Amino acid sequence: MALTDQRKHIVIVGAGAAGMACASTLAQHPEKFKVTMIERMGVTGGQATSISLDKDKFGTDWMNNGVQGGSPIFKHTCEFFKRYGHEAQGIKLQVAFGKGKDGFWTNCFPSHLVERFSSDIKKFGKVLKIIKWTMPVIGVIPIRIMLKMFFFSKDFGDKMVYPLIALFLGTGNQTANVSCAILERLFDDKNMKLWDYDPDTLLPNLPQMLTFPNLHNFYEDWRKDLESKGVDIRLKTDVTEIIQRDAKGVVMSTRPFDPDANDRKGEHTGPISKTETFGELVMCVLADDALKILGRTATLKEKFVLGGAR
Repeated sequence: MALTDQRKHIVIVGAGAAGMACASTLAQHPEKFKVTMIERMGVTGGQATSISLDKDKFGTDWMNNGVQGGSPIFKHTCEFFKRYGHEAQGIKLQVAFGKGKDGFWTNCFPSHLVERFSSDIKKFGKVLKIIKWTMPVIGVIPIRIMLKMFFFSKDFGDKMVYPLIALFLGTGNQTANVSCAILERLFDDKNMKLWDYDPDTLLPNLPQMLTFPNLHNFYEDWRKDLESKGVDIRLKTDVTEIIQRDAKGVVMSTRPFDPDANDRKGEHTGPISKTETFGELVMCVLADDALKILGRTATLKEKFVLGGAR
């Protein structure tokens, strides 16, 4: 009892990759922290989920959806895979974008579009070096501004740069607002780059990538290990409101949640919200979700940072 009274009670909202990693770190110090993790879905892993398939029809009985793989630079991810007996498999990545003679390009064979923008592709490599040398200044500029500054063709950005970056960062329609620093790191930084810059084709032929193992099974093994270390993982539980945050701790209300109800849109079930108190709060959810949960307790700084995330 004395040990429990002395520990700081940490609540982690969100059991995706960030939440699980946070809980894993805190669980290494059971004498200091009591950890509770709250997740509104029925499984851990966030967007990294798996679905069952008909093996006779598709040749396999499962498929990862949401997240299928990544770059070999994801060393921490691979380390966690190995820790729980799972292995990522190496593959040669083939990508293709657009359609038609004036819109299609791929890293597998030459295309009219790559030939058309050959001068822009060569200039792009020089601009990457300029960004690296002037990082504090140009690094904060959005990609869309950088492309205009260095007089790149608009179609080069729309048909080659934006689709390529959006594919790997998952930034969608906000890709144009990604900073140049991120762009340069993806091509040049030895610890962060996803591929090497190619002066002839932009993306090198068949770069080495990884395909992930069954993520549902991996996160289940990880969840069971954390629970064996004393982490309280509460699935199908929604944080409905942060009531109070001060030096005394965090007071929040939670409620049971069924993610499969209402045509898989989810809905609250069971009794009305109950109030719980914790020592510290860690938010491991999307920025807009975090701002919604914080509600009236959000500080001006939090509103500025979380509200500006896209």
